[in-house]
Amino acid sequence: MSALRALLTRVLPSVEARAYHCGDYYCYTEQNVIAPGRSCYTTWCGHACSGDWVSVSHYCQ
Repeated sequence: MSALRALLTRVLPSVEARAYHCGDYYCYTEQNVIAPGRSCYTTWCGHACSGDWVSVSHYCQ
């Protein structure tokens, strides 16, 4: 499952939703590399296939 989760953190919500049943509510974390050794992480929650994603947390390290 960790390999699947790692893959899902790198794709867009519309693509990621294919791994879930439409209508399922779930969250995933998106990573954006902003500089060597520095990334920002955004956690999105919403319903698969609906596109109603809401950012619930965002931090950089």
